[in-house]
Amino acid sequence: TLEESFISDLSLTSSRDWRVSHALSHHLHTNTYQDMEVSAFEPYGLSFLPVEKNSFMKVIQHGYAHLACIVIYPIEFVKRVYLILFEDHKLLPENLLAPLQLAFLWLMTQDLALSVKLWLIIHAVCGYMLVIQFSWTHHHPELYHAGDKPRVNRDWGLHIMDTTLDFDRTKGTWGALSTPLQLVTFGHHILHHYFPTVDTSKLEYLCPALYETCEEMGESYPFHSV
Repeated sequence: TLEESFISDLSLTSSRDWRVSHALSHHLHTNTYQDMEVSAFEPYGLSFLPVEKNSFMKVIQHGYAHLACIVIYPIEFVKRVYLILFEDHKLLPENLLAPLQLAFLWLMTQDLALSVKLWLIIHAVCGYMLVIQFSWTHHHPELYHAGDKPRVNRDWGLHIMDTTLDFDRTKGTWGALSTPLQLVTFGHHILHHYFPTVDTSKLEYLCPALYETCEEMGESYPFHSV
């Protein structure tokens, strides 16, 4: 939606790039080699795939993953600036939103060093919250990744259930906190994959249809705790 695109552009990422890496790649090819949000980290120390890892990588990857979550947004910003200045990327109006935040911080604090520090902290936390939650919804050891043995029925809907964890953020459990929790913790994430253009706050209304379809397919739809 337009609102979600605007929110994305308020960060150091780009909603246009997100449509490719997330909507076209991750949503259609979740946890496969074609999923850019899996393969883009290879071979730089973050391997989500079931490949052989030495003892050092098994230990270091856990800490490295948290560091990657912190720096990924600033890296995306630097990459986009480089592509605009030295490659064929066009400067779009929304690309100015993040630099404008820094300008406003400088205007308010009258301290450039402090403004840059606050700006980086804000976006580092933003990136961390997004990527670390993406990790627990798609990279649990029980979930399918390219290289695992797939189920015989290659139905795409079943593939999404095999590659995605969901957490109970329903109004029946959380009451008034349900919608805020859905917005910040990827609640109803399987439904989000099935209906990516439906607003997150409205996904719960699709639960009865999902439960009925799961029953017809002989599948369960368990919620998980974090």
